Amino acid sequence: MAYIEPLNKIQLGTEGTLGTADTLDIEPAGLEVTVRPKVEVEQILMKNGSTMPSAYSFVKKRWSEGNISGYMDYNRAMLWLDGMFAVDAASPHSYKADEDAAQTPKSITLAYGQTGLIYQVAGVVPKTLTISGKTGEPWQFKYDFFGKPVTDGASFETLTEDVPELIHGYETALYMDEDLDATIGTTARADVAFSFEAVITANREPVWHMGDQAWDSVKQGRWGGSFKLVMEADATNLDSLGDILDATDTGKGFTIRVQATDGTNTMKLDFCGVCTEPPELITNEEGVVSIELNMVPQWNSVYDSCWGAELTIA
Repeated sequence: MAYIEPLNKIQLGTEGTLGTADTLDIEPAGLEVTVRPKVEVEQILMKNGSTMPSAYSFVKKRWSEGNISGYMDYNRAMLWLDGMFAVDAASPHSYKADEDAAQTPKSITLAYGQTGLIYQVAGVVPKTLTISGKTGEPWQFKYDFFGKPVTDGASFETLTEDVPELIHGYETALYMDEDLDATIGTTARADVAFSFEAVITANREPVWHMGDQAWDSVKQGRWGGSFKLVMEADATNLDSLGDILDATDTGKGFTIRVQATDGTNTMKLDFCGVCTEPPELITNEEGVVSIELNMVPQWNSVYDSCWGAELTIA
């Protein structure tokens, strides 16, 4: 029998110990997965009077990379936020990029494929989480990760596929305040936003020590990323555009909250940052004049971070 793509499925399990495969207990709906096995192999060049390149090689390191992507839903948003930041068991679940690199990302075990062709990756840890939304569409996410070496011959659990509760664009509100140290979520900006894209990077990297061919720990890097916001060019936004163009001392800063709720569940995404490049003038979106802001994260002394989120699940 031929293996065909429609028969593939995905199962996930949250890990109790980083990098140790755990029970698969989640079968998400509608996600796409790419897994890339990675290996460093070195040849030993021959010096025996032969023109052959080598007769020997050895494996130095083994790991995996890949991404998980799809529509974001309230029930599973915690899975991606726990991985990007750290687990918060409180309700609502609150997340912030931490200053002192003390956060421990929640790793997951990923199984992907179909019967007879199932591959598994333990220790899935995100390097970047991208969250985006636009008019008329649900929010989307992309979870770029590294993990332990890929293993084959795994098996699926008997699970029921999730019924997603999508985070919709029509449920989404924008809050935007000028000045980097403004209180986030203060000023609502109704009926102006067209789209947003938040690229949250933690610059994590796997670490190898002697005694291990697969990585054994994770190094936290500097938080970074970008935030892109496209809005209608109303009078308030044109004032902000003027302030960006007039800045001569420091980059113009903003605090932004994108918040969605279906009346029961709520998702908040917070960003603090500055414009490091001037926006293009007189752009067009949906047939009306728009403003496109491209920003990078910067620490907000009031918020005490540059990235954050809050999730309330009924």
